[in-house]
Amino acid sequence: MKFGIDRIKVLSVIEQIKREIEVGNLSSGEKMMSVEQLSNSFHISRMEANAVLKGLRKEGAIVNLGLHGMFVKNADTEEIIKNTIAVITADSVSSAAQRMLRGIERVADANGINVICKKTGNSQKKEERIIKNFEAAQAAGYIIEPSRSQLLCRHIDLYKKLDEKNKPYIFVRSTYPQLRDKPRVVVDDVQGGYLITRHMIATIGENIVGIFRADDSRGSERHRGYVMALQEAGLPYRPELVIWYHIEEGAKKPTLELDQILKKYSCDGIICYNDAVATSIMYYLLNNGYNVPEDIAVSGYGNTAVAMSGELGLTTVAQPDELMGEMAAEYIIDMIRGGTADSEKNVQKVLTPELVIRGSTIGNGI
Repeated sequence: MKFGIDRIKVLSVIEQIKREIEVGNLSSGEKMMSVEQLSNSFHISRMEANAVLKGLRKEGAIVNLGLHGMFVKNADTEEIIKNTIAVITADSVSSAAQRMLRGIERVADANGINVICKKTGNSQKKEERIIKNFEAAQAAGYIIEPSRSQLLCRHIDLYKKLDEKNKPYIFVRSTYPQLRDKPRVVVDDVQGGYLITRHMIATIGENIVGIFRADDSRGSERHRGYVMALQEAGLPYRPELVIWYHIEEGAKKPTLELDQILKKYSCDGIICYNDAVATSIMYYLLNNGYNVPEDIAVSGYGNTAVAMSGELGLTTVAQPDELMGEMAAEYIIDMIRGGTADSEKNVQKVLTPELVIRGSTIGNGI
């Protein structure tokens, strides 16, 4: 059976949108629906939605501004560009990333600001390419989640150029070693690592394995919190119980090294860099005859959707992701509208994490 475009349906949708523009329900300069949004709103295929956009462009009802997206035609396209901020994230699909984006978009929508988002997949090369593309598209400002933030930034010259152009940017979640004097909104990851380790020691035992990401500054901060809690409890720091990994090793190295640790040492609990690693560790333990949490307790970090699933539920650390997004958006919008980078705006904004106790650990907290 051959599937094609229902041209009558396409023309009908085009006429409906043109009427919405004529009566003012779609304003001049307003961002046009995406292919996916058109498809869902009018119950048409993606091919038909593409045909609708093509038809609207041909009739001059909308204009394509490249990376900025498509907009109801406005004589002053520079005004649209001037009110567009670029968001660069490590990923855009995790629940934590989605929460942060919701916060950004809520503030942007309230201020008539357009948001365009691209993900790096934790690649500095891709981050560099995305910034260059956004600069070519003349984005007004940037909200950036650094890629592998524990490592030196390889495209520091791009950030220097943004400074020279007075183009505002703010980091979220972490920052690069060379750019720690720049505006940023972060969570107190030292406190997060401390809270989860203190909970483990108080309710589980003293033999606590820590799994941390080596190429992300949040990994080293959470490790600092882990060490603080051990010291506070009068326990020695045991490097043989600490596993470090890089992002590309995350699928295998933590479980491989944990396997060796469990053959040599006693283990009461395992603190993981994030919920994804914690989930894989739990699967490993259950598949190898360990009961969670009776034999070994497990905790994650991030309070993502996976932490809330399953029969046990994962003890984790919740981060105020939406608030982080809101604060970053407020800063950038203020700056592109003529705000000044005074001393208050340049200091680090530190948000407080919260311990969330579920069935993967024993006890009710402290």
